[in-house]
Amino acid sequence: MSNLHQVGGKHYERLEIQPIKLFVQYKLNWFQGEAIKYPSRFPYKGGLEDLQKSIHIIDMALEYFGPTLFDEQDFQLYETGSEPLIELYAEQFKSGFFRDPASFVFFHNFLYSVISRNYKKAKEELQLLIYTEYRI
Repeated sequence: MSNLHQVGGKHYERLEIQPIKLFVQYKLNWFQGEAIKYPSRFPYKGGLEDLQKSIHIIDMALEYFGPTLFDEQDFQLYETGSEPLIELYAEQFKSGFFRDPASFVFFHNFLYSVISRNYKKAKEELQLLIYTEYRI
């Protein structure tokens, strides 16, 4: 399968569940996929810049859609802990990925917010993660 190798690095190969699996499972739009991709690799590729890229993507989504994208027919609010694939995806980042254990909680909440298309909350969670990891 093509997801068993990666061109240009190894930052996704180390994941048991790669971001693409979430994108397909939840039929994520471009904004959602890009917003999730960057924080899923930040310690292994772009660091703070990857987190800032994710915020930039979320800002674009907010500009295009507003704080929450409610107009899609397939909109569904995912509750924290309600989706096995999101939980499994998040768990692979729990150990050794973040400097501060509190960052995992922010990342976990960020995932649910992005998948629920609650871009405003996703941005808030990501800003908390940045503060916790980088103190800025």
